Amino acid sequence: MKKKYTLSGLMILAGLLLGRSAVAAQSPHWLENNIYCLDCHVDHQGTTVACTDCHDNDTGGNYSKLDAPAVQSHAGFSCVTCHDPHTSSQCTLPLVTGSFSGYQVGAQTTTFSIDSLAIVDPAWSDPARWSAKSGPERGLIFTVALGLLDNTRTPPEYVDFSSEVVAADAGSITVNGTHAGSALNGSSEFSLIFGQLIASEIIGQPVVFSGPATFAANDGLGPDGNDSTPDGVCQVCHTQTKYWRNDGSLGSHNNGQDCTICHEHQSGFNANCNSCHGNPPVVDTAQGGGRPGGCPGCNRFHNSRGSCPACHRGWV
Repeated sequence: MKKKYTLSGLMILAGLLLGRSAVAAQSPHWLENNIYCLDCHVDHQGTTVACTDCHDNDTGGNYSKLDAPAVQSHAGFSCVTCHDPHTSSQCTLPLVTGSFSGYQVGAQTTTFSIDSLAIVDPAWSDPARWSAKSGPERGLIFTVALGLLDNTRTPPEYVDFSSEVVAADAGSITVNGTHAGSALNGSSEFSLIFGQLIASEIIGQPVVFSGPATFAANDGLGPDGNDSTPDGVCQVCHTQTKYWRNDGSLGSHNNGQDCTICHEHQSGFNANCNSCHGNPPVVDTAQGGGRPGGCPGCNRFHNSRGSCPACHRGWV
């Protein structure tokens, strides 16, 4: 059983460890999810527990403090190569903004009564989608800048409040956790942002991320129509890939699309043919039967082998 620590002690420790506001903006590793600094930072010598100690749920859903989503690392890099476990400081472009008039704290959640909504990204105009981002990982984050009163400071001051959206409609937004309590009485303005916790730099290269379409995006302003600002998550490291190199070249492949539709994080971003074709492949009537699967002999082969690269080397 892990030890519990006082709120005031943890606030002070967090400030020392993070060098920022006591409540780190947009982080799931915080009190509203019953996660404490010393759950990860086991001593004062910089030692941290492995991400995989908690991130071991590879089936999706039903996550808890010690049963978080698991994914494969990419090219042998550690999780923190691309992720900042504390904040998404460069993920600041809001998808939705608005104001709330009050909130009700429940047993495990907090529900905010919404006064106004302003949709910034048209793709997120439907509140029903807010509890499920565009994939099986973290959802959208409800954040109130300087909305939480920190009584551990002298004098008390406001710091950021944030929590993950678990349900929403046009009049209310329910978030995970009860940490708001009676202390959330600062600003009544909120915003929704993505919650991937992407680092500001990856391998020393600046990264810009405001949603799945910006994993890799070619602005076409470089030489020969290349990307003049190759700062997508999928671009900054690549030097010998077939597409999306970090010099801005080869950026014509599915430009502006969500790379993880085919290159799933759960498989270390390796191309997953089964995401479109199925295994064994089936005929896609919408494509005029042009995809594999029409031949029984081919189906028997795929059933026995199940390995696309054996024949389709040009696609992986």
